[in-house]
Amino acid sequence: MIKLKISLIPVTKYSVGVSAPKEKRTVFYSGLYRKNKFIPPSTIKGLLRSAAVQVEGDRSCEFKISKKLLEMGESNSVNEGESGGIPSNCGDLQNVLEGNMEVHGKVKSMVDEILRTLTIPCRVCRVFGNSRMRGKARIVFPNLRDSIVGPYVLPIGQSMPRRTFSIRDVKDLQFSYELAQNKEQRNPDGILRVEATDATIEFFVICEDEECKELVKEAVKLIDQGLIRLGRYKSRGFGILKANIEEIRD
Repeated sequence: MIKLKISLIPVTKYSVGVSAPKEKRTVFYSGLYRKNKFIPPSTIKGLLRSAAVQVEGDRSCEFKISKKLLEMGESNSVNEGESGGIPSNCGDLQNVLEGNMEVHGKVKSMVDEILRTLTIPCRVCRVFGNSRMRGKARIVFPNLRDSIVGPYVLPIGQSMPRRTFSIRDVKDLQFSYELAQNKEQRNPDGILRVEATDATIEFFVICEDEECKELVKEAVKLIDQGLIRLGRYKSRGFGILKANIEEIRD
């Protein structure tokens, strides 16, 4: 096993959570205890995977599928008037090959073309997994046993100093941003209140082999360049990160 330590240092604040439309706000995930705001491991894994897809480009199933759907037009209209699904990763493509997933019309032509030019599972699916296989990368947060993958708990607030928060830290929260919104979006005063933080995130990635390590390193490099952002409201400047990675040798 290869252990990589990754630090995500915000350049701009980030918001990871859910909308509460009736309260006109976006809040961090909190689970059963409202004060325990946290970032799910799946969010961090999704960030790394998104970066890895961009690193791989046409060698990635998700990149190829997205590119083909864009060439075909709006994805939600591709199957208009037809039954069947739209594959999203190598697991779905494998299901199509084995007859476990129906695709028709334009989608079937798209899948046939992708399967002629892509070796499945692609490197992204081998490292991060898909609907049919477990990946070779595992996210582990500080202060947790290696056998447990849990949420990253953090305090949120505009005046919070930038530093690393561990899984045990829980603080009071406050809304730190108010975003102007279209008043027609069932929000008469045109304000959406957003919880955001600039807390550094530290975690470990446990890799099974060198292929996993190299792809994670390349993904982190892309994040560090500001090309992949974290959380919501990225188009408004949220979630820009600097990223550090080091291999931990026990």
